[in-house]
Amino acid sequence: MIKSIFLFLVLISFSACFMSNKPFPKKYLGDYNTTQESYSVYVQDDTIEVPAAKMELKLAYNELWLSTPGQIIKATYTVKAETKQYYTFLVELDNGIIEEWQLHPRGKKIVRKAIAPRPESIFLKK
Repeated sequence: MIKSIFLFLVLISFSACFMSNKPFPKKYLGDYNTTQESYSVYVQDDTIEVPAAKMELKLAYNELWLSTPGQIIKATYTVKAETKQYYTFLVELDNGIIEEWQLHPRGKKIVRKAIAPRPESIFLKK
């Protein structure tokens, strides 16, 4: 009896540790894509137009890869909050920038929140 209780407690603690690395169901992992809208950046007295660009996103547990025409950026994330509508991530890009993203399970989409002057991006699951 004591052995079975001990085994049960070990299994519970193992599953709790195992689940902490999986903050949401596996079906939301995978490939997403979007087209980033063009936007303008003002530098001193000049205006630089950033053209629209196709972007791809590969979402894995605790990390993601963002591919743009010019680069591939690796990032890590943590789930900051979970609501009935979405999961909020804090995404830390390899260059040190921290952004807020949202995974919306119903729409099978990920929203990359805007950071001025870059507009919001909505990635749709392939």
